[in-house]
Amino acid sequence: MRFVSYLLCFVVLWLLNFSYSLGQEKSEEDSKNPLTSAYIRYGQMERWQEDETQITALTEKIELYQAGKILKADTLIARTKTQKDTASLSKDIIFDEVYAEGNVKIISEKDLILADRFYYNFTNDTGIILNLEIRISSPSSRQEDEETVVLRANIAYQINKSTIIAKNASVTTCPHGKPHYYFWAYSVSFIKDEKGKIIVIKHLVPHITSIPIFYIPYYKKRLGSEPILRSVRISKSNRFGKSTDIKVGLNINKYLRDEKGEFIKNSDGYHKAKQWGDLTLVQHFYEKRGSASEPQLKYNWHSYEGLVKYYYIKDKGPDPSLKYTGLVYKTSGEIAKMEDKKRGRTHMFHRHNVSSYFRADLETYYLSDRYFQQEFFNQEYKEQKEPESYFYLRYLKHNAAGIFITQPNFSNFLNETNDQPCLKTYLLNEPVLSSFPLLYYSGSVELSRIKRQEDQRPGGADYHINRFDGFNEIFSPVRVGFIKVTPFLSARLTGYEKTRKDTDYSVRFVGSEGVRLFNQFFRSFDLKKTPIGI
Repeated sequence: MRFVSYLLCFVVLWLLNFSYSLGQEKSEEDSKNPLTSAYIRYGQMERWQEDETQITALTEKIELYQAGKILKADTLIARTKTQKDTASLSKDIIFDEVYAEGNVKIISEKDLILADRFYYNFTNDTGIILNLEIRISSPSSRQEDEETVVLRANIAYQINKSTIIAKNASVTTCPHGKPHYYFWAYSVSFIKDEKGKIIVIKHLVPHITSIPIFYIPYYKKRLGSEPILRSVRISKSNRFGKSTDIKVGLNINKYLRDEKGEFIKNSDGYHKAKQWGDLTLVQHFYEKRGSASEPQLKYNWHSYEGLVKYYYIKDKGPDPSLKYTGLVYKTSGEIAKMEDKKRGRTHMFHRHNVSSYFRADLETYYLSDRYFQQEFFNQEYKEQKEPESYFYLRYLKHNAAGIFITQPNFSNFLNETNDQPCLKTYLLNEPVLSSFPLLYYSGSVELSRIKRQEDQRPGGADYHINRFDGFNEIFSPVRVGFIKVTPFLSARLTGYEKTRKDTDYSVRFVGSEGVRLFNQFFRSFDLKKTPIGI
């Protein structure tokens, strides 16, 4: 169903875009480029006056170009109240109304509309297309080449600037003249309002070899947003038994503002909006384990982004007869503890770019027990980063940087070494004297309190160690021939507690001097001459 709606949405969007742009004298891009002004070509022309209306009749290989679209036909009748001489027809002609018939073609880049007859009124943005066929080229999801989407309809109406309706429409990607499969709809309506664009489909029937498969009486969807019912999935596994997953969601939009904080409006006078976030809920029904809820919020705006994930299940307990259960839980006692237990996780991440130099990150991760992630999110457990919680501040400007990080731990069953907290500063490649730019300094300073947490199964205790570290280096890079030679002098001082029982610091000093040699060797290859054809 999602494929059907997206396919029809794309086609009707194209229709509305064509009729809207054709009704404008000049688009914003056209006004900047004089080469895109309208023109008309024809074989013969007759013109006469009817009251205050001028009638223009054109025949023989007519081609009208305007706003990026080309209209071709055998015959074209145009009406306008504005008096235009014959010479102006080849420069910037704009008709009030046009009626075309006979091999009508409307071309836009790779897209093509074929029709028997076409009428459009530019003054009130209304139009009619009879017996139309639209061919739209789109990338194939299975191949690198393109496939063609074909929409046919007996008649299409443009009611006004915001509404277009196609009657007795069919959509297919089958290349044959008589398609092997297609989606038929009694009517497809496309409406634009202050909140965006809506597609309404009435009486939708998919066909395979002219045989109807099922029937949907009514379908409505706002474009640019996901449907409320995202997916329904049924599966089966040894660990969970038969599973049914139902996903629903809601897009959250936010109005756009300008630099003064005022709402931005589009050309129709409506407030412009952009998607701020996506709120979803996946409800799982497991035959062996019970039901689980998985709400999630993802958001992304100009200077910040983040997500909030939650998973909760009152677990009936793992199946002790499975080999996988024995590998995860180790003992039968641990397996028994999971029966009818409330299990889950909470994961939250937020990143805020305060300025071009300053960024702040906050991430929290909580797991109910040591086995939960490995069993319910096994792929995440094996391939993604380990669960962690931290607060991170970073300042970076040119060659100077400062970092502050602290890592609280909300789970007492993990082996972890965390910074609580840690402060680091850096200064890289700074000239020592402005009058002597060949001598440079690089250095860093770190103050940290490191926490070591042992797995609580053996009853180990946590402990902290304080640490200080400073590094300084002076160097002078010069180039000798094709080799970069860098003499340097460096020193490093570190103070730390050896073990958790120490109360005094141990100090270590390391100094070094020497020369670094550096050069790059590379070779380029012309891959166009190779068999792979890149």
